[in-house]
This record gives sequence, structure tokens and C-alpha cells, in this order.
Amino acid sequence: MSTRGLIAIMDDDGSCRSIYCHHDMYPSHAGVVLPEHYATRDAVEALLTLGDLSALGCSPAECEAYSRDRGEELHTLTQWSDRRVLAREAFDRFWANYCYLFMDGGWFCSDGGGRRLAGIARHALQNQASARILRL
Repeated sequence: MSTRGLIAIMDDDGSCRSIYCHHDMYPSHAGVVLPEHYATRDAVEALLTLGDLSALGCSPAECEAYSRDRGEELHTLTQWSDRRVLAREAFDRFWANYCYLFMDGGWFCSDGGGRRLAGIARHALQNQASARILRL
């Protein structure tokens, strides 16, 4: 069984772009890897250029990308008009369990119900000063 998620970035105009990741997107993995290894806009942009992922790694080279590593067609980034549309539609369109959004220089996370994350997410992210949790 997989824990699916989206990795997104907010642009200056408030719109968002995202990729899908199929495995290990739970907060104790992705919620730690993203703030530790993708802490800048440039690092997030480099990650997004891979397109959809089977698995998130600590660097783009360590990620398993469907296009680069499996020879599948590279899909364009999914465009969202704003973070609210991303939160409202991402879970139904992608069956995502979690959505991670890079904005304002840090990471934000929402679960599949659009609720704030508590417990495990706060524990996983407690040492990450740049990671914050909010209701997207």
C-alpha cells in the first residue's frame, strides 16, 4: 500500500504548481525530507523538474522519477489557480493522502481531509524551523 501525496510550490501571483509522488508521503518521511533537503525555492524547482515521482529522495538524484528512471512520458506540472483550489481538489483528483506546499520560504502540509495535521506531523517536523503546518 502506498501513501500518496502532492509536492507543490506557490508562485508570486498566488497560483501553484505540483507534482505527484506515489510512495512514502507521510509526515514522518516527506515531512522531514522536504524541509531538510528542499529548503530553498531553487531546490524545490529542481525537484519539480523531475515530474511525477514514484519515491521522494534526499536529492533529485535519489528520487525515483517516472520519466527519468522508468522511461515513462514526462507529464507537465499540474497548475492550480491558488492554494485553496489545490487543497480542495488535489485529494480527489490524485487520491493524495497529503499535500505539501512550499510558500513564503517554508513548507506547509495538509492531510487528505484538508484538516490541520497534528500528532505525528508535529513530532516529525518539530526540529524543522522552516516547516509549518496549516490548513491549506
